[in-house]
Amino acid sequence: MLLLCACGGWPRWQHIDPAGVPLDALPATDWSPVVESEPNDEAALAQAITLTVDAPTRVAGTLAGVGWCDAERWGAACLPATDPGCGTPIGWGGRYAADVDQYAVTVSADTPVRLCVAAAVPGAVFDVLLLPLPGDCPSADPILVDDTPLGWSLGPDAGGWSTAIAPGRYLLQTAGALRTDGGDPAAEVSYDLGLSLQVEIDGAYTRCPSLTDPEGA
Repeated sequence: MLLLCACGGWPRWQHIDPAGVPLDALPATDWSPVVESEPNDEAALAQAITLTVDAPTRVAGTLAGVGWCDAERWGAACLPATDPGCGTPIGWGGRYAADVDQYAVTVSADTPVRLCVAAAVPGAVFDVLLLPLPGDCPSADPILVDDTPLGWSLGPDAGGWSTAIAPGRYLLQTAGALRTDGGDPAAEVSYDLGLSLQVEIDGAYTRCPSLTDPEGA
């Protein structure tokens, strides 16, 4: 029997707009739509996305269930699953009980940039982890902030994160940890990811768009 537990922590959103800014005062975002394509549950099958400064991408996907087993609490039975082609862990600190969607993201830029990820999995606590992908296989550990993975334990409200990043390839892992709406953990849940690159101007990065911003034509 798989035991599930909640994850700790909340989103680290570094460039959110001040409260009270009306939506019609925000710039429109011209998202390039992408629909998740299965199978994408291992690095070799990760869905490819190329990000440029002028082409933010919005991903619509579905997780076939959510669930999480914490290795520190429950022991060896909850150690992370390993990628069959790479032998690297899938996740951090435990085992996902259901679907993990993976995206191979190429950051294409010739100036300093910040990667912004806006994310929503309604009714669930979820992870959107980032791992360097120097070749066919990712690094063993996700990118950490204060000893915790960037994108760890988001939700149940929409959230996100941003980080300065070098051009190159990265693996984005999306998975659900806990249903918070009383729904069946084995049932499908939809998710929404907004991926963008922001540039540095006069020593500061431009604003990260959110999923609730006005959309361009």
